[in-house]
Amino acid sequence: MASSSLSDFPSEMILGIYECLDDHHAVTALNLTSRKFYDVWRLHTAIITKAVLPRVIDCFDLAEELAVVQGNKSTSGPTETYEAVLERSKRLLVNAATLVKDHSSYVIHLESTTGEMKEFAYEGNLSAFTESYYRLWILLELFNDREVRDLRLQAATMKELEGMEDALHWLLLKPCKDCLQSNPEHYNPGAFLEKSLS
Repeated sequence: MASSSLSDFPSEMILGIYECLDDHHAVTALNLTSRKFYDVWRLHTAIITKAVLPRVIDCFDLAEELAVVQGNKSTSGPTETYEAVLERSKRLLVNAATLVKDHSSYVIHLESTTGEMKEFAYEGNLSAFTESYYRLWILLELFNDREVRDLRLQAATMKELEGMEDALHWLLLKPCKDCLQSNPEHYNPGAFLEKSLS
């Protein structure tokens, strides 16, 4: 009886294995298993990243929108170059890592300044924080494009605006939380947002 290995699978089946992965580290590990796996990865990078990254990155649609606003105009698709797919994927993962890190310090900051979790719109919920953070980040990236920024603000729901205001409050508190702890009444994030966008 002849023995077989994963490398003996047809390329379509290997692609299917890649598409089922739920971690970008697993994709990298699979690339290292054999030359055939690596060749499938190189040939179908856009398809694989389009399948895997939404499972890795919370609020993926907003994450992609942020990457586009940041100047990475390439869109996911089979005609996209290998290098462009890698660059877009890297941008998405770096943004997501920044957000997760900020969420962790946000929760720690709220606990340390209030003694208990303050009731913001996202109440410590990572998905809600992620959505608000991405929406605010997109607005900040659009700061010089007033027309597009204003259209986004007009289309936002009240809940989205409140979430962005809370994220802005936290972002402004983050660098100088020590000085604001002594005089929190002097700080009004809503007024700052209104003033900066007018």
